[in-house]
Amino acid sequence: MVKEIKVFLGIPHRLKNDKNRLIRKIESISMYDKIKFKVLCAANDSPQTGVSKDQIFNRNIELIKSSDIFVAYLINYGKDLTAEVGMSYAWDMPRVGIGPINHKDIEKDVMSYYSLQKIISEGELEDFFSMIINNLYNFLGKNKIDKSELKSFILNLLG
Repeated sequence: MVKEIKVFLGIPHRLKNDKNRLIRKIESISMYDKIKFKVLCAANDSPQTGVSKDQIFNRNIELIKSSDIFVAYLINYGKDLTAEVGMSYAWDMPRVGIGPINHKDIEKDVMSYYSLQKIISEGELEDFFSMIINNLYNFLGKNKIDKSELKSFILNLLG
């Protein structure tokens, strides 16, 4: 049986090329067809037209809550991503940022940056997600893990 780890990718809708590239990278990482990542993203998985703003908001909340890891793309982002980061923090989800790590950006948005447990560059993406899979694979052995145990396991990995 394949264990699927759900990753919510918070990224502005206008960054379609970046979004598609990140989703391909994350979903390409797997372990022996036993563990894989499934990326959820509001831009892909939440209707943006023909529905009320309440429906869009509630669907985005469902996507975030159903995820095992929250990932924020910290390039050219705005208030929606900042709100999603805050929600993931409030729900004590494993939280990772992808983007430049410099003091200027951190000074501009202290709340978003300090709400994340780890910030990585896009070049570190494969190594980071491979580390999660390798550690989880070694931990699991033949045991099953439920959603809350998976959350705790990943939170411990992030320190």
